[in-house]
Amino acid sequence: MHPLRNLMFLAGLLWLGGAVAAEEVLPSGAISRLQAGSDAEPAQAVLRLAYSPDGKFLASLHEDRQVRVWRTETGRVEYTLAPHRQALTALEFSPQGDRLLTAAAGPEESVSIWDAPTGKLLTKLAVSHQGATAARFIDGGKQVACLSPQGGGWFDSATGEQVRKSVAETGPIAISPDGKSVVRLLTNPMRLQVEEIFDQEAVSIMLSAGVQGPAVVDFSPYDGERLLIGKRGQPDCMLYRVYEYNGDVALDYAPLEGHEKQVQGSAFSADNLWVATASSDHTVRIWERLTMRPAAVISLDELEPTAAAFSPGGGRLAVGFQDGGILLWEVRRTLFPAPTEITEPTPEQMAGWWFDMASDEPAHAFKAVGAFCSHPAAAAKYFTGQLDFLKAGAAEADLQRWIRELDDNEFAVRQAADENLSDLRPGIDLVLRAALEKSTSAEPRNRLRQMLAAPMSQGDLDDAQRLQLMRCVLALETMSPAGRALLTRIAAVHPQPEAAAAAGAALERNVLNDLE
Repeated sequence: MHPLRNLMFLAGLLWLGGAVAAEEVLPSGAISRLQAGSDAEPAQAVLRLAYSPDGKFLASLHEDRQVRVWRTETGRVEYTLAPHRQALTALEFSPQGDRLLTAAAGPEESVSIWDAPTGKLLTKLAVSHQGATAARFIDGGKQVACLSPQGGGWFDSATGEQVRKSVAETGPIAISPDGKSVVRLLTNPMRLQVEEIFDQEAVSIMLSAGVQGPAVVDFSPYDGERLLIGKRGQPDCMLYRVYEYNGDVALDYAPLEGHEKQVQGSAFSADNLWVATASSDHTVRIWERLTMRPAAVISLDELEPTAAAFSPGGGRLAVGFQDGGILLWEVRRTLFPAPTEITEPTPEQMAGWWFDMASDEPAHAFKAVGAFCSHPAAAAKYFTGQLDFLKAGAAEADLQRWIRELDDNEFAVRQAADENLSDLRPGIDLVLRAALEKSTSAEPRNRLRQMLAAPMSQGDLDDAQRLQLMRCVLALETMSPAGRALLTRIAAVHPQPEAAAAAGAALERNVLNDLE
């Protein structure tokens, strides 16, 4: 190439934003980077991240009080909100995704609600002259729960009028998803207090001597049953379960151990399967909630993570950094590493993977999940053989013959067919329901209704079996369409409500992740 053309080519690269000929190197497992600002005016640290409910937009709050809204499909900034004068304390999309909420800890700003597609200001809520220390959408987005040092309460999100006044005062820093509970920071002694904001029933969490307060306080989304607290200046991080006991608010807890420095940001997946913590020790850890142990540790070398957010379906994890950038990871690829050395697994190998899926060390168990995911057809067949409730135990011809015999003229034949079919429940419930829909005769319809209505023994699972089953659901979630067919059967007929609910949630995540 002519030297002048070389210079023109390099100048063009610089004009496009300083790109270099070599492809950008991302940290291990990351799939893309979102970077705002420029060399002249670099973006400041990311403090908060929030996904829209459909996963198409990601909002980022930066240390300079800038809020940027990114289109996740293109990785470009869709718009930047008008700058705030005070530090922001909340950032959240409405459940419908049509509005974006910000809250500021200062006069004249308080809580602002913006049109999410355009960034146009819709309304402001005058919580108090000192602004809002915590705020979030509640009641399906119809109302906003806001708190300040002087109280606060619930406000109509459309009109801005106060609907209900809170009795909670002094230092509220987090609100539960239903808007009924608040976490407050109290002193003498230093403690956090979880209390009902309208009747002040409370339970305290004592902090160690010398601790300045929490660096992170985060409720689990939707249910609000779990509360993650990271201590300022320390690597200590605790996951509390908030529940009602004998009419009082109660807590139990589990430590999240492994970080070497302060946790600066955290995120729950919407289904509470995962918890992510971002630490100044240059790592992000993804914890399995079932075991409260790390499922993956993402090492970031010199990058310092400051915030995190899971996409609505849990398929992606966004992590914000001190340099103002944002990186995205595919969660399943990070958690479930795929082996490369096995072309077609043997029954013995799959038996070993199945055994490993019961491990209480998630990182070990998820290697087995990844191995199954790499062989979906063989895995689906193996899972069907392992999960007793999926076994029909009879040929299709026998099932159809017994269904026909439910309408036989002989009582003994009808009764024998009834008993044969009942013995195979719940694995054939889908077949029985289909037969009920097609049947026009009263006798077989009555028998089929009684069969399907009969309670099934739930068969208590031990801890290892429970882990195997839940991780089986995770593996099936990645296998389409064979995995989805099995998940549909588990959701419909599994005698364990927890397993049936997990399979149903996995099917819903499939839909959301297809959109992401």
